[in-house]
Amino acid sequence: MCKLDSADLRQWAIYKKRVYDLSDYLYTVKYYSASSGTDLPNYGFFNSDVSSLFSTNTGQDITKALDKVFAGMSTEDVDKTLTCLNTAFYYGETDFRKEAKCTVQNYLLLAFSIIIITTIAAKCELATVTNGYDNQLTPVLAALQLGSKRQPELLDKFVVCQVPCYTEGEESLKRTIDSLAVLNYDDKRKLIFIICDGNIIGSGNNRPTPRIVLDILGVDPKLDPEPLLFKSIGDGSKQLNYAKVYSGLYEHEGHVVP
Repeated sequence: MCKLDSADLRQWAIYKKRVYDLSDYLYTVKYYSASSGTDLPNYGFFNSDVSSLFSTNTGQDITKALDKVFAGMSTEDVDKTLTCLNTAFYYGETDFRKEAKCTVQNYLLLAFSIIIITTIAAKCELATVTNGYDNQLTPVLAALQLGSKRQPELLDKFVVCQVPCYTEGEESLKRTIDSLAVLNYDDKRKLIFIICDGNIIGSGNNRPTPRIVLDILGVDPKLDPEPLLFKSIGDGSKQLNYAKVYSGLYEHEGHVVP
């Protein structure tokens, strides 16, 4: 690539996007012609029409004009002229950065860059949340999942429904246990765990809370497990307690729950 300036003293011209510099040739011919008064054939070997195009059209594209000159010359002379130009006077090629082969690639790179930037911007949006303590707005960068929605992995999970009771009556206890039994969850993976905190007879009850729970669950009154020692939170002797553990299945409205 080269930059041609019409004000340059060198004799440059463009032919078919190739730059040729005939400065030395033209100055040599001019010097010897001026000094000897003759155009010596050893120095003036180019067709005069060819050399005059370079001297009169410095820094310009002479493709059309030179093709017209070549049309009036023999094929042999044209080949010799082009061989001489390419061998001894070839200087470079014109700037091709604004040609289609370059501009198309630039636009493609720009288009892909826009797509990438748009994708990044779409995946990350700036949101704000309210701080529950001081009511200040805090910026949060929330990532968005693009593409098809991923389905959650189906794991073999279990759920424990824990029911602590103390002095409740039979009606409220049965309503609670029944509601847990009919939960929309696999009965085989659901456990109702009832804890009776002490052998207490609540107000309005005719028997202790643990006995009410056992009757609701249908436990045989003759069944009497061995009490097991456990430590509670307390001081001294209050830390030591005993508990009985019952297990079985509870059936309600077609649900059989452990």
